[in-house]
Amino acid sequence: MVRIIQLCFNPPLPAAPAGSDTFKLAQVNQYGRLYFGQKDLSAANVTIDLIAPPVKWLLKMTNPANPNGILNTDPAEVEDVLLVFGYEWEGP
Repeated sequence: MVRIIQLCFNPPLPAAPAGSDTFKLAQVNQYGRLYFGQKDLSAANVTIDLIAPPVKWLLKMTNPANPNGILNTDPAEVEDVLLVFGYEWEGP
């Protein structure tokens, strides 16, 4: 059985299409059954205002398999989170 965790960024990216702030993470054998997910937003033309003040994101993780969405705590489904955020600079 493949277990899924859903991750949602709040606030969402500016001017991004609906759903671009939500990722589904699945356990993958390639990374030792760690949860992994990725999303390509290159077609969404997301831009970041470099002179705007920084924004703090709240990452909300839920388990869609549980009726209430709460992650399992015994044993813990998530102990540590490593977020790798990739981007390509197109410059002015």
